[in-house]
Amino acid sequence: VSKPVHPVFDVNHLYFSIANAFSIFVALWLWRQRSKVFFTWEPALLLGAGIVNLGTLHLLTARTGLLAFYIAALLLGVGWLLWNRRIVLGLGFMALLVGMPVLGYYAVPSLRHRVDNSIMDVSTYFAGEDPNYLSIGTRFESWKTATLVTQKNPAIGVGAGDLKAEMWAMYETSGSRLREENYAMPHNQAFQTLAGLGILGLLPLLIGFIWPVFRGFTGMGVLFVAFWIIFGFGMVGESMLERQLGVGMLFCFWTVLRRERTSTI
Repeated sequence: VSKPVHPVFDVNHLYFSIANAFSIFVALWLWRQRSKVFFTWEPALLLGAGIVNLGTLHLLTARTGLLAFYIAALLLGVGWLLWNRRIVLGLGFMALLVGMPVLGYYAVPSLRHRVDNSIMDVSTYFAGEDPNYLSIGTRFESWKTATLVTQKNPAIGVGAGDLKAEMWAMYETSGSRLREENYAMPHNQAFQTLAGLGILGLLPLLIGFIWPVFRGFTGMGVLFVAFWIIFGFGMVGESMLERQLGVGMLFCFWTVLRRERTSTI
């Protein structure tokens, strides 16, 4: 199949993949720190769990989690290698990051179908063909519709409580190619906040999110940077802060990570 494999307990596959991607970095960090509670072999067990999660991430084939993982790994890995001036090791690391998804494409049927489906999805939308029942095509239509809704009141938005009604009405009046059963809220945190709360509502969100960049991530540690990249990329493909799971993930992780300082992988 080309659809993502759903995890247990009916957890949304996108949110699960984001948590799964971050858990790989957590496992690697704990292994490097030789963290243990009772037994000396616990770090090896944690590393093994991280490897299992890496395989699970590819089997689930959730695009957001996969892309977030590889982007975070690339930025963190290359940044660390350049900082330590390990050019040859850096080139080998980049080759590994490129080789892993290529190998996965040929070795994991669900991943191969997912990639092929994504390419078809995007090409279908930009060819002006029917975007109904296409994941990416539906997202693009929701972003476009949210932009039209924003134009009604750019400063303060149409109101978070009224956003769904405004979106559904705009789908109708704007001549969207989506059928009513495929109408959706904006699958993007920035678009959803801008349409619902306007520029005045979006600014605090953007300032809060990019503030660590202005500080140079000083004292925040590698795990926070990994989480910042992964969760930030998740907000591109989903309104992460509109669900309890997203808010809880952000709050709980920050509470745990705030004591983690400058340790490096």
